[in-house]
Amino acid sequence: MMIDAEYEVARDLYTRGHLSQALPLLLKLANAGHSKSQHALGIMYGHGHGVERDREKALAYFTAAAEAGIMEAQYNLAIMRHNGLGREKDYEAAAKWFTAAAEAGNIDALFDLGAMHRQGRGFPASMQIALQYFQRAAEAGEPRAQYSLGLVYLRGDGGIKRDVVLAEKWARRAAEQGNPAGECLLGLMYATGEGGRKDMKLALDWYLRAAEHGDSHAQYTVGWLLINGEGVKADRERALPWLRKARDQGHQDAVNLLQQLRID
Repeated sequence: MMIDAEYEVARDLYTRGHLSQALPLLLKLANAGHSKSQHALGIMYGHGHGVERDREKALAYFTAAAEAGIMEAQYNLAIMRHNGLGREKDYEAAAKWFTAAAEAGNIDALFDLGAMHRQGRGFPASMQIALQYFQRAAEAGEPRAQYSLGLVYLRGDGGIKRDVVLAEKWARRAAEQGNPAGECLLGLMYATGEGGRKDMKLALDWYLRAAEHGDSHAQYTVGWLLINGEGVKADRERALPWLRKARDQGHQDAVNLLQQLRID
């Protein structure tokens, strides 16, 4: 109980931004084997909060906390092993810890497991298994998984039967949560008429939402639609700021279009 009380003091100090005061308490507790303190130190060293960033130390603290069953540490450790932070990439280790986190209820880990099965990282590639993980995560409200389901059903990837009704359903769920990829996918479906309804005004509306969320492809698409009057009223004045935003993010089609228009 004393250790837990000390941890609450350290957590309160950390939350209020008194990192230099929280650090010695967390180090003391972590050295005594307190797993929540180990996880907190993993975050501090991983992000450089109150200490010099040290990903090797972050990895060590996350490992200790993950092995003690801290779900958040299991997920953070999986991310580090997947991305090669603090040590070389190890997809099998990432798969192990994503699985542990998912079994403990981490929804993000379900999505990541789906992505790993789709890509064949840490597991044999299988779109069927990936789809199962995406489905579980999507039903729990994870917008990246909802987008991924929408895309898989729209394209019929990996032997999955194409289903534009399901594609539109999941694209819309992701889009309504403000996921830029979902907003773009829904915009594309309205632009092409996939799902049974072609509506360029709605397409532009969804691309605009994604553009406002910083998606460079959406910014370019909005600019292109408004320059060309593709199913919407041409509006060069509205178009150019979006093309510039896309260009400034390195979108090559936007660079090329602005050069064709002789716009700086």
